[in-house]
Amino acid sequence: MKTKSLILFFTILVIFISCNKDEEHESPDCVSFAEALVYYRTDSIKIVIDELTNDLHPEKKENDQWGHRENVDLLIERLNVKCTNITAVLWCYACIMTYPPQSEIILSTDSAGIEVKRVIDILTPDDDVLKYVNVHEYHWE
Repeated sequence: MKTKSLILFFTILVIFISCNKDEEHESPDCVSFAEALVYYRTDSIKIVIDELTNDLHPEKKENDQWGHRENVDLLIERLNVKCTNITAVLWCYACIMTYPPQSEIILSTDSAGIEVKRVIDILTPDDDVLKYVNVHEYHWE
């Protein structure tokens, strides 16, 4: 009887721990992340983005040859939920014609009462997870 109870306990524990893949990401330091965006601290941005994308493997579909459309949307959702001081929106998916292509996400934050917008480039390979590439100024308006 003890063995069955112990097995049941460990089974429930494993299910509970692996239940939601979104919860396995620690919340980034959003204040530091916003500061990194403002000052173009690419290494700090890379750490946060790569942590949020390390489980986003491609799943190719008929209408998505790169397999990352849903993953890019999930990255944007994660950024918006985890960092309420930053607003993330998709600029374009797999639109930068490098190989593999890159997607662009616009990130907005407040810096001393002034809205700051940055664009991050995300590599969308068909055989690996999403990867941060670069941050640059937002030019369109």
